[in-house]
Amino acid sequence: MLQGHLLDINGRPLSPFMVGDSAYPLHSWLVKPYPRNSSLSSQQKTYNYRMSRACIVSENAFVQLKASWCRLAKQNDMDVKRVPYVVDACCILHNICVITGY
Repeated sequence: MLQGHLLDINGRPLSPFMVGDSAYPLHSWLVKPYPRNSSLSSQQKTYNYRMSRACIVSENAFVQLKASWCRLAKQNDMDVKRVPYVVDACCILHNICVITGY
């Protein structure tokens, strides 16, 4: 989903990535915190703190989406292949509502 896409951030091409907690396996497109059971440097602790904040923002976004679009909050019998399109549509509609103040 994210592979092959580059974002220009301050003139530097960067690959987008997703944030996840320690339960997820590490991938080139997924970043996760350092394990807490190891002795961490101050930089690693700062990284973990910022990762935690990013995960909270992401979780809050899903809470808002599920509250606005009932289709996302309930189990349904939709074909799994259609799920990404429905989620994309809900995100787009949510952004339109935010922009227009609805």
